[in-house]
Amino acid sequence: NNYLSVTLKAVNNPYGDGKILSSILNDKDDAFNYGTLLIGYRFTQQGIENGFYVEPRIGGALGASYGAFVFSPAAGYAYDHFDFSLFLDAGFGSKNNAIGEKNFFNLGLSIGYNIGL
Repeated sequence: NNYLSVTLKAVNNPYGDGKILSSILNDKDDAFNYGTLLIGYRFTQQGIENGFYVEPRIGGALGASYGAFVFSPAAGYAYDHFDFSLFLDAGFGSKNNAIGEKNFFNLGLSIGYNIGL
């Protein structure tokens, strides 16, 4: 019932005058945007299709002018291959990102679709 996972995720957190769509890659300081590639191991209740799960994940994040190592645990519920989860992205970089920090912590909710190979 448990399995390895690969997750692609994009996050857009506008602030100030930033807008949800127009703040993506507009070269203005109006959003904290990043994309992640994560590898994880999902512990499931009933397998890939339905049930509760917990998934520790690690990987990397890329923003407009920085990169970071990311630890991103998730917990949620899967229903007919759709995933509904709560996650925490903890990123650790060597350069300051858009929010002026080297590290970031981002708590969020996600909806995804699980493709079993």
